[in-house]
Amino acid sequence: MGAERMGTGDKGPTAEPTPESVRALVADLSKARRITRDQERIADTALQDPDFALLANRCLNQGTDPELLLRTVPESVHAIAQRLGLTPEQAEQAIQAAHRTGPGSLPKDSPAEWLWLALAEHSLDEATKPKEPERVLAASARKIVEFERYAGSEPDVERDARAFRETILERTKPIDDAPQGSGIPIYDSDLGFYAAYRTGHPVAAVRTPDGLVFYGTDGSVTLEAAGITVDKLLSPTFGIVFPPKAE
Repeated sequence: MGAERMGTGDKGPTAEPTPESVRALVADLSKARRITRDQERIADTALQDPDFALLANRCLNQGTDPELLLRTVPESVHAIAQRLGLTPEQAEQAIQAAHRTGPGSLPKDSPAEWLWLALAEHSLDEATKPKEPERVLAASARKIVEFERYAGSEPDVERDARAFRETILERTKPIDDAPQGSGIPIYDSDLGFYAAYRTGHPVAAVRTPDGLVFYGTDGSVTLEAAGITVDKLLSPTFGIVFPPKAE
């Protein structure tokens, strides 16, 4: 799920990919017919982005999120935004705001929220994504291609977004209370922040499979005011606690 990877942030590459290494991987996958032409095209688009390392990390390790969709297929994102009455600039501002501070920054029942939900539905949840980089790349590309097709199908975006919101709220439940704070729910899904904010929790946490804990708020309170101490503060309302280092 960024500061929002659909809710959680860019966590840094598990290995330092280079354009050459990713091109070689994509070529091998294509030769072995493990990815489609469309998936190869999406990978090539990511390779050309100025923020290559960030994009490669997402494509290989984390999977798609709304901000990655904006970077790789902006025309499709703008087409969805237009159906909601948003200009490209407004769409990009909404996605970047959610990316930096989480989806709680988007007004409820607004075109910006419907846009984010439409993109989130075509993103990979880090809690359930594959582990192998080549499978993450293939799954990411599939999601992006599916989103392109969706954007070109003249969808009823608000209707679909409302339905996806109901699905999130029904299926995304906290797994425990967070280590810090009082009564703060912690989730194992990227969609946890969104579910928490929309069910009345101003502060929430998400634990990733690699042990990072992200804390965020809906903007009504800062992490400091909520009594949350983080190792890396990304904004006054969003931060990361790193797992203990192995002895």
